[in-house]
Amino acid sequence: MQGASALQSQGVRRVGPAGSHAWTGLDGGRRVTERAAAARAAAGGSSTATGVARRLHKNERRGRRGMGASPLAPTMDEGGLLVARAVFNEAAATDTWQQQQRHRQQANGWDTDASPTPFPANISVENRRDQDTTLVRCKGFDRVIQLATLTTSISSFGLDIKSAFIRPESEPITVDDMFYVTTRGGDQLAVGHHDALVRHMETALGLHDRSLAAERHPNNYTNGHAMSSGSANGHQTQQVPRATYTNHADPDYDPENDRRRHHLHSEPEPQRRQEEVYNAPSQTQEALTNDPPTSEFPQQQYGHQNSPVYDYKLTPHPYQSPTVSEPIPADAAAVLSAQMRVAAAEMAAAAAEFVQLERERATATDPSEIERLQHPRLEAQAVLEHTMIAMQGMLSERDNLRNGQAGVGRHTAEPPAYVAPPPFQLPVYQPPVYQPYKAPTPAPDPVKMPTFDTPPAVERKTERREPEWEPEVPEREPEEAPLPAPPPPLDHPIPAPNTPMGEGREVILQGFNWESCNSKNKWFDVLTNEVQLIKEAGFTAVWMPPPTKSVSDQGYLPSDLYNLNSFYGSQDALRRCIRAMKDAGICPVADIVINHRCAEAQDDQGRWNLYTGRMNWDQKAITTDNPQFGGRGNHGTGEDYGPAPNIDHTQDWVRNDLKEWLHWMKNDVGFGGWRFDFVKGYGGQFTGEYVGETQPFVAVGEHWVSCNYNGSNLEYDQDSHRQSTFDWCQSTGGTTAAFDFTTKGILQEAVRNRQYWRMSDNQNRPSGFCGTWPTHAVTFLENHDTGSTLQHWPFPTDGLGQGYAYILTHPGTPTVFYDHWKDAKLRDGINELIAIRKRCGIMCNAAVKIERAEDGCYAAHIGSPRRQVEHGTCDEIDMSLPSLCMKMGHGDWSPNADQVGNARWSCQSSGDGWAVWEDRRYCE
Repeated sequence: MQGASALQSQGVRRVGPAGSHAWTGLDGGRRVTERAAAARAAAGGSSTATGVARRLHKNERRGRRGMGASPLAPTMDEGGLLVARAVFNEAAATDTWQQQQRHRQQANGWDTDASPTPFPANISVENRRDQDTTLVRCKGFDRVIQLATLTTSISSFGLDIKSAFIRPESEPITVDDMFYVTTRGGDQLAVGHHDALVRHMETALGLHDRSLAAERHPNNYTNGHAMSSGSANGHQTQQVPRATYTNHADPDYDPENDRRRHHLHSEPEPQRRQEEVYNAPSQTQEALTNDPPTSEFPQQQYGHQNSPVYDYKLTPHPYQSPTVSEPIPADAAAVLSAQMRVAAAEMAAAAAEFVQLERERATATDPSEIERLQHPRLEAQAVLEHTMIAMQGMLSERDNLRNGQAGVGRHTAEPPAYVAPPPFQLPVYQPPVYQPYKAPTPAPDPVKMPTFDTPPAVERKTERREPEWEPEVPEREPEEAPLPAPPPPLDHPIPAPNTPMGEGREVILQGFNWESCNSKNKWFDVLTNEVQLIKEAGFTAVWMPPPTKSVSDQGYLPSDLYNLNSFYGSQDALRRCIRAMKDAGICPVADIVINHRCAEAQDDQGRWNLYTGRMNWDQKAITTDNPQFGGRGNHGTGEDYGPAPNIDHTQDWVRNDLKEWLHWMKNDVGFGGWRFDFVKGYGGQFTGEYVGETQPFVAVGEHWVSCNYNGSNLEYDQDSHRQSTFDWCQSTGGTTAAFDFTTKGILQEAVRNRQYWRMSDNQNRPSGFCGTWPTHAVTFLENHDTGSTLQHWPFPTDGLGQGYAYILTHPGTPTVFYDHWKDAKLRDGINELIAIRKRCGIMCNAAVKIERAEDGCYAAHIGSPRRQVEHGTCDEIDMSLPSLCMKMGHGDWSPNADQVGNARWSCQSSGDGWAVWEDRRYCE
């Protein structure tokens, strides 16, 4: 063991059992091992670390081939730093270690055959230069008790665990458990306090011998590590001073007093032999107190510039098995309590990873980057859900054990030989599988069944052999009873919905995207050629792009409202398109932009505020809230729009001009409905006046306000958001509907994260605006602003099928985005859903009974209401009329299994994560 002492004097510490080849060199206070060097190289570390790892590996292989246990393999790196590595014969080392273990086990009365060899455990603390946290590495601890104790001791030391990597159960015990911690102030733990943290964690683990050894040999041991206080071959070695630490949470905390108090209340341990001291080589007392033997290494000072790394080997307690893992207590509930602490750390690590990916996904704007983050984000979410389910299972199991095993004592009889109990297996949660109810079939009277000889295959084609006699078997009921008759219709039919959206059964197609103005073929001609397909798909209205002359290509900075030559096509092409739609029974809806208007002439100060054409307004038509445009009108009645002059709708002559223009657009050009842009810019009462004056078939406004977020996380309660939309519709006198941005925000969050519990509010109604005023809600997934090439607030592309399964079966007036309808992967599903909506008579005031809203699954029954509801949705469905059931998510649910409506259901359409059923009485 002289070579071992020489190594220690040169700054090389053993992290394995005596006689093994697992040695660690120190490079400026940092551990240099093959694994650490490779990790630094993989993370972009220096070539020095890589070279050290490569040479260490080469020397180790050379030593294994025949160098034996005596020589050391020094290596010089590029900077001249000596890195020592002890190379031992692995077979001889293993034999020596096993002999020592058997000697110890026999001395303590343990069963040498049943006791496995302990793995050398390790705790290290270090501050990384490239991180703002302190890294605590723990290797060799069991997941049942010791790892939970380590987690608790870190917190009790006054540190916060920011993230953690917990070794999976499938990984060997050699894999590190890593904790990234900070002080209460969010800083790294000072280097001088690392020693105190390690001692505190040792105390929590009950590692008494290590501290006692340090007290018995204060000159030779520092925190349990062999250190030479003299010289080695004439070279002085640097001794690591013992650190003290004051807890951030408790200024009076002293880990040394804590350790002494622990010893006062713990059982006295028997006298241990010197070779059993933690991390000490098997040598005599004389070898410990004298200077170590000479070494062939030159002088090298090993200063701890970053942080000391403390390594130790667990020595078995005299009353326990000589393994690293403490024996599992007889109280399984206590085991579960310890496991829950580990599970809490795993859940915190999973949550941290998921939140980080969620933040990156929320800030990403590039579609390719969003697509790249989608898969790891879903994986992190699945890991988080798994840890949450595991925690729930442990809580339930702990309660069951404590309640069901109350009063059961431990078995005190000593077994003839110690046998380690099997590891506790966490019960795996299995969701219930719902099976449809089947009426019991009466068993027939026992009869003697005859046996028949199987006819040859050749004869089966030509003749069928009949049995000589027929057994008397009672007649069985048919496998499926006939469909029940539908209930009688209501005595007083529900009146048609009072809605600004046509007759209440409209389905709208947004007939353009943000790039339609740049189409190779003029867009109005494109729509004209697709009118027949639009009709066959079941759309009753088409929202068309802004038709007027505009400063911007897309048409949202209009100038001369009577000039209908736009980037989408000429006025003649527009009129042909409108005529083709009306001939097909489709309502053409104009995009009305009257919150602002761009002037075409400048005043004497060079400001663009003079208008030309039939509406030749001056500065009085512009609100005074736009001083940059020289507005001399009244104050605005809504939110300011900066890029263009805001129209003052309080001026009577301005409103009269706009109403005259809208009459011309309807009666002369041929539009049948209005979609008002940016209605937040002026009072809702003016929109109500324009609609009341012109009486369009459909009227809807874009009232886009942000949903309620907590950081990057969408809040569950969106009542205030949908209330703002409700208030705007009410300010129009109820003459105008609004796009349901609340449903879009909630639905895309639910689909993206499988959080379908979001789809039901606290009254079990749809959680969007369609749940409070469905006759005035126009639902959608995407439009030219949120999706297309702008991607301001996109719906997850892999969940579009689920999204359309929702809005095309639920109350409100659904709108389909042009890009989605033209997508070959979505088109058939959209057309099928529209057909089902029409067959089942789903209108904007449809009744909804939510059957399930939970993680992984949303299901609902939708149909005609049994009673009239002015605001909100009805949850009573008239079963005398056709209805449907739908579900989103991959959870297990079927309306037949749940016997929804006491009817039988037939699946009519389905896709990835969604399905829709119809009542078989009306579809057969």
